[in-house]
Amino acid sequence: MADIVVEGMSQLLGKLDQLAPEVKRTVGHEILTATLLVEQSAKQNIARNFHGKGTLAASVKHRLEKLSGLSLAGVVYSNLVYAAIHEFGGTIKPKDAKWLTIPFEGVQGRARDYQDTFFASTSAGNLVMFQKRGKDMAVPLFLLVKQAEIPARPWLNPALESNREAVVGIIGNAVKEALASVAQK
Repeated sequence: MADIVVEGMSQLLGKLDQLAPEVKRTVGHEILTATLLVEQSAKQNIARNFHGKGTLAASVKHRLEKLSGLSLAGVVYSNLVYAAIHEFGGTIKPKDAKWLTIPFEGVQGRARDYQDTFFASTSAGNLVMFQKRGKDMAVPLFLLVKQAEIPARPWLNPALESNREAVVGIIGNAVKEALASVAQK
């Protein structure tokens, strides 16, 4: 088998190892730009697909993975335990209780925090927790279920897919400029 020799390759590889700090910063900055683009898009997807206090959107963060001082990858993530179930869907079951408690709209706190309560069965075998208010009034607080099916409501993968061309373009241009800069030295 013959070796392929490219004239000047060893010099180029040596120059790549000695990338100027400003070139490293430029490539890293462009990777950061692309990462922030995906992060912003993920937060917009969450705002469109979910209602509530914005806890999931607020948890979306980014970081850069580095090797030898050069940013090589941007990562967009959430550290919330329920972020993945929203992205991919799945079944939730209680860990340390018999029932999951799902609050009705406007209900605050946990089911055990309420007093003067009673339960009524539903035709589906679930329970509704009510709170007595006054002599003849009861307000529904929680639906109790054995498990809950969460539909997939992707927010991160669509953010990457909708920005794929822009991300490839941003990073590709930065790498081309870095290589051109090194080749000229």
